[in-house]
Amino acid sequence: MVRLVLLCFVYSLPGPPKATFDTGTYQLYPVNKRLCPEFDPKRDATFDLYTKANNNTSQVLQIGNDSSLVNSYINFRIPTILFFHGYLESSHSEDGIKIKDNYLKIGEYNVILVNIERLLAGPFYVTSALNVKPIGKYTAGFVDYLVKKGLDLNNLHIIGMSLGAHIAGYVGKNLESGRPPRITGLDPAGPLLDFVPQNERLSIGDADFVDVIHTNAGIFGTRFSVGDVNIWFNGGTFQPGCDPITALKRVPGSIAEVVFCNHYQAWRIYVKTIINPKEYLATKCKNHHDYRKGKCIRNETTYAGMNVSKTARGDYYVDTGVTAVNV
Repeated sequence: MVRLVLLCFVYSLPGPPKATFDTGTYQLYPVNKRLCPEFDPKRDATFDLYTKANNNTSQVLQIGNDSSLVNSYINFRIPTILFFHGYLESSHSEDGIKIKDNYLKIGEYNVILVNIERLLAGPFYVTSALNVKPIGKYTAGFVDYLVKKGLDLNNLHIIGMSLGAHIAGYVGKNLESGRPPRITGLDPAGPLLDFVPQNERLSIGDADFVDVIHTNAGIFGTRFSVGDVNIWFNGGTFQPGCDPITALKRVPGSIAEVVFCNHYQAWRIYVKTIINPKEYLATKCKNHHDYRKGKCIRNETTYAGMNVSKTARGDYYVDTGVTAVNV
């Protein structure tokens, strides 16, 4: 007990020291929210709001802080996007910024990027995976707070990348105000989480509709069909233009691109569909082999990404060509 109190005291100090490299954010020691469940609203999880009125500078919202809400540009009459970044990332990483920028290009949205950098920092992947559940429960409290203040839950779309996809699932599992209409998982993380029960990861039932984009299955992404509709790009594991030599040519000197290119293609694909919702037409099929052989040509189809059909169910496949998806 004394050790736990001491550990939680250390967590409360202004730290841990962190450093950001090309491959992401790393810090001196892990912060385990299952051992010390109290959240620091300024460091553990912040909710960064962007709208057309403040598309470059965020306004930070906090649970129970009516002043921050009233003085923000949030508009409960328009759709709200809630985005969770992944391991080693932050709300300032490219995936969240691109999603935010492109949504605000096409219309009026509240885009809330959840910054959980301290809890998903490297090299502590195991602790980051353990933090998925408490982050999801804490954010569910934030969404319930917004609903009490006027948010229409039907206008909420939750999106998560990698570990962030499972956090999104936990939000859906823990909401007291109802079930969210849609959760989108962008290559939900596989390591450790492929081996836990359904109620410990993103799964069908976390929202009225759960759609998943798979790009690195069996490596950094899950190998399982965890959504109502699962869209497997180029077979779901290896993406065009993501071999080390090509990746280095495309993004010179980027170790992150070499390591995570296949995984990152999930958010790039989604971002592309924000601007062009009909970019990728996927076909329902038993497997990628049958899809490539043309055996499913008469099967149901759906556009992948932003405008996926809410009635689609099962596994769908689409090939993108020989070059990497760039946004």
